[in-house]
Amino acid sequence: MSSVQIGVSRPPLDVADLPEPEKVFKVRKLGPVQVVQFVIGPSLIALGISIGSGEWLLGPQAVGRFGFVGIGWVITVSALLQTFYNVEIARYVVATGETPVVGWGRVPPGWKFWVPVSLAVFYFAFIFGGWAAGAGQGLFALIAGRGYRPDEIEYVRLLAIGLLVVVFLITAGARKVSRALELANWVLVGTLLLVLIVVTVAVVPFSVWSEGVRGLVTPAAPPEGITATQLGGLAGFTALASGLNWYAMSHYRDKGYGMGHHVGFIAGLRGGKQELRPVGVTFVDTPANASLWRRWYRLLLIDQWAVFFVGAMLGMLLPTVLMAHIVAVSGQQPTAANVPTFSAEQLGLLYGQGMFYLMLVVGVLVLFSTQLGIFEALVRNFTDAMHAVSPRLRRRIEDDPRRFYYPFMLLVLAIIAGALHLALPVELVQISANMSNLGALMFPFALMYLNSRLLRPAPVVAPRGPRAQRGVLRVLLRELRLRVLHGRPAGALLTGHFTKCSMSPSASSARPPSCGSPRSARSLGTTSGSTTRSILPTWPRHVTASWARSRSVPSTTPSRMRCNSSRSGSCRTRASTARNAGMPPARSSPCQRTTHSSSTTSADRSSTSSRSPFAVAQPPPSTRMTSSSPTTPTSGSPSHSNTTPPSASVSVMPRHPSSASRTSSIRLTSAAALPRTRGTARSTPAAPRPPPPPPRRRPPSRSSAVR
Repeated sequence: MSSVQIGVSRPPLDVADLPEPEKVFKVRKLGPVQVVQFVIGPSLIALGISIGSGEWLLGPQAVGRFGFVGIGWVITVSALLQTFYNVEIARYVVATGETPVVGWGRVPPGWKFWVPVSLAVFYFAFIFGGWAAGAGQGLFALIAGRGYRPDEIEYVRLLAIGLLVVVFLITAGARKVSRALELANWVLVGTLLLVLIVVTVAVVPFSVWSEGVRGLVTPAAPPEGITATQLGGLAGFTALASGLNWYAMSHYRDKGYGMGHHVGFIAGLRGGKQELRPVGVTFVDTPANASLWRRWYRLLLIDQWAVFFVGAMLGMLLPTVLMAHIVAVSGQQPTAANVPTFSAEQLGLLYGQGMFYLMLVVGVLVLFSTQLGIFEALVRNFTDAMHAVSPRLRRRIEDDPRRFYYPFMLLVLAIIAGALHLALPVELVQISANMSNLGALMFPFALMYLNSRLLRPAPVVAPRGPRAQRGVLRVLLRELRLRVLHGRPAGALLTGHFTKCSMSPSASSARPPSCGSPRSARSLGTTSGSTTRSILPTWPRHVTASWARSRSVPSTTPSRMRCNSSRSGSCRTRASTARNAGMPPARSSPCQRTTHSSSTTSADRSSTSSRSPFAVAQPPPSTRMTSSSPTTPTSGSPSHSNTTPPSASVSVMPRHPSSASRTSSIRLTSAAALPRTRGTARSTPAAPRPPPPPPRRRPPSRSSAVR
């Protein structure tokens, strides 16, 4: 397999093996220190974006006006859902190396629809620059020692544009853009959380803390008086950006997670030209790749849940409890005009000028970290999309994305500078948040489509132990899910390749079971004199065995494996038959010795109360199973039926006396069938037999098998 097609309209993905995390991060062993130093990173960029939007502006404003009840529950639910969403977006990036904006192009009707739509929704949500305006407002207060007056709004906007220029310089001076953003957010986010924890613990009483925590975990309806715009903005920008979280997940590719290591990254001006593949790379399902995938997925979960979710909840809890305390003490409420500097001004009045300047610095850093991530993401996603879908652009820039990335960043800077004049910072952020909620109506469904077509990343694990029969449904459901992930429709469970077997209605005139070549289950039906069933798909042996046991002839009497009374009680014949059938080996335990009989006796009925503990090798309670003999032909069958192919066969005999003459045969076909035993009278398996000659054709009137 050299390539794999996922979705439509985009070229197929190349195939390679997953890299080892130690090789990607260039360490000998990944311990806790190495994970913090090298692995954690993309979640920090997303966390830096999230803290300056809902956490610093919208959350404190809502709590300051309406309290914790109803607001805190919206915050918790939004953070949980967005973290799950982030993990699934990052799953696609790690498995293919393609960024989400490129992956949307594989969703029907194709990239000509999804790439422009996704970019339009993303840009309409974030191009207004509300965070830059808020950071400029805090920076003006830090310089002037007071808030701005209405006639000084232009100075605030100039300071906001200056902060955008600082973002451009950070990316231009980097060797690797994503690594520069990680290091900047390590400093910004770490400083912010540390200062907020110290100030909040020192200032806020315990009663407000308890009220805030209780509001986060107590389900409640939204408070009266809150508008749909305020509630939607709070839900959209708690944690990150609701349905538009995908714009920040492309850093997993640049970090080298999984198959992103084979695709490349966007380099800075100091980094030199780096290869960036326009099409992703995926991996096939091998034991080595499955093991490596579990390691990469574990690192992804650590990055999202231990860093992003915990940081987002802390980033929302600390400013909101601080705002609630300030409102209770001062008696004033924040407004859309003064919320970026409200906490600093009120704390300055209560605790002195030192607290005023400290909180202004915190506010500026919070909003700057947000604008740093968003401004770069606007440029990054557009560059990735154009580089992937336009061969002409790749030729013009000579496969060097930097030639498009930095000129386009200057263009975006000019557009944001003009958008800053449209409204106040908080109003701009609310517009962006509600556009993010629009993305939640579109992109999660597109993500389901993409992830359902990924090659399955891990093998099926068969249920083992005495209760394995109870896990048959679980195995089949898991196999169904993995077949969907493998790129095949879920209906393959019923319409895939099955083994065709015939079950004759009369044991006295029946031939041995006749099984033809694998055919579709749709082509199998019922013919005169025989019943044809589609029994086993071409799946692994543990799945076929479980399916066969679940499809046996129904009955109401429990049953057990039969052992030869003249042999040892170790049930070696049963173990051999189970091994030939592809079943897992049973544990060693004696079984009851019984005599063979074609009808149900009182001894048989009494023996059912002490069933053997070999649940893996047992048939379902509706049947009684014995190993069919390959040397004893069925009555009425031709002489050539004495030999059968070397694959497991299990004879299913009903326990009810009225149907004792009815014999059904289920043929378990596996890729590596073992030689079968010669019958229940033997306790050791016989030597392998050569393949049988083809059966002779019988007249149509006497046939009992489906042609």
